[in-house]
Amino acid sequence: MGAQVRAFLQQNFSIIGDIRPRYFTNAIDTKTTGGDVVVRYASLLPAGILMRSTVSLSRNHTDVTRVTPAPPELTALGQSVLFGRVEINRTTEVQPRTSSRVNIDLERKNLTVTAHVARYGTFTIRPDLTGNPANDQTFGAKVITDLSVGYRFGSRSVTLSADNILDVMPDRNIDLNTVGGTKPYSEYAPYGQNGRFMCVRLSYAP
Repeated sequence: MGAQVRAFLQQNFSIIGDIRPRYFTNAIDTKTTGGDVVVRYASLLPAGILMRSTVSLSRNHTDVTRVTPAPPELTALGQSVLFGRVEINRTTEVQPRTSSRVNIDLERKNLTVTAHVARYGTFTIRPDLTGNPANDQTFGAKVITDLSVGYRFGSRSVTLSADNILDVMPDRNIDLNTVGGTKPYSEYAPYGQNGRFMCVRLSYAP
């Protein structure tokens, strides 16, 4: 937010301090092209093991086809760009254009084993408002694996699960994007930046 907008809010609305106004606007039109494929399969394996599997592939691309100019009220306050490169980047490039997933469930009597593998394609961030490409960064594709094992006994069940069991992390931010070293990893990574997460869940259904 520009200094003139900040001064306008302070003078007309007596708002001081950390000012972060938000508003809704129909600022852009977008066009998304691509496709999704999902295949499901179930089979009874030896030893009475029921297997259910799902494979999905997705590839999508979004373009911004129209950007509304800033209204004269904002232009008069020095805000000439209503929807700039950072916002366009968040709309078109921050989410990976390609992703694929494989999910396998195995069941035998009271035992359940579930494995989920996801591959996220590359994504790009352009965080600099001024248009300086020095901050632009593209992050590589990653494969994330989740695993869970559950067992039912009567009305109770216990499940041990591990998300991102291989502890895969996003590519590290370049120095310009770490905010003084406080953000080593991108907040836009679709699989998070916390690495492996494990838990035990106990359930009871009378």
